[in-house]
Amino acid sequence: RTWVSGAPLKIVQNFVGEHGWILAPGDMLYLPPNSAHNGVADDECMTYSIGFRAPTQQELAEQFLVYMQDRICLDGLYADPNLKLQKHASEIGADMLHQVEKIIGQITWGKADIADFLGSYLSEPKPDVFFVPPAKPLSRSRFVARVRKNGLMLALKSQMLCHGSSVFVNGVSHTVNQESYPVLRQLADQRELRAGLQFSEEVTGFLYQSYLDGYVLPS
Repeated sequence: RTWVSGAPLKIVQNFVGEHGWILAPGDMLYLPPNSAHNGVADDECMTYSIGFRAPTQQELAEQFLVYMQDRICLDGLYADPNLKLQKHASEIGADMLHQVEKIIGQITWGKADIADFLGSYLSEPKPDVFFVPPAKPLSRSRFVARVRKNGLMLALKSQMLCHGSSVFVNGVSHTVNQESYPVLRQLADQRELRAGLQFSEEVTGFLYQSYLDGYVLPS
């Protein structure tokens, strides 16, 4: 393929279609990754193009380092008490390299760090997504009564993921106990909780705070 130079998107030069579909109102056409396409309106209409872009490996690595940056705590100042006079004043000496290598070597991470990063990163809202708290929030007791009667759902803009004993909502990680985790995982899986369920105190507090933040809505 030859791309149009200078274009903000990858646009194929001299595009020639191999297949064609005419969509009626309400239809949706799925295009697999790496499929070049060109849409033409037959008459007056409004169309939406929704793209799903996977992060590059570079982006994942960069964002993980940003995540680690907020969690690194190395005490003390750099020191080289045994510094010796060098033949070349401008040269970075082997002793300094060794000292800095030991400092940086204190930075470690494991699967738990990567899981926590992924949950926060993948559920983080886009910069243009905002949540509106309820204008007149229900009291905690009235909220609980309403949820038990009618159920509860995630706000359409909310993203909720789970792993291990952690629940991630819109970029924030929450560690919950073994009793609470299955209930919150059900909310994440189904994006709603049916009426009539009984919640632990931990789940009730989590749901009520999420309601105050605009992340969940009583049905």
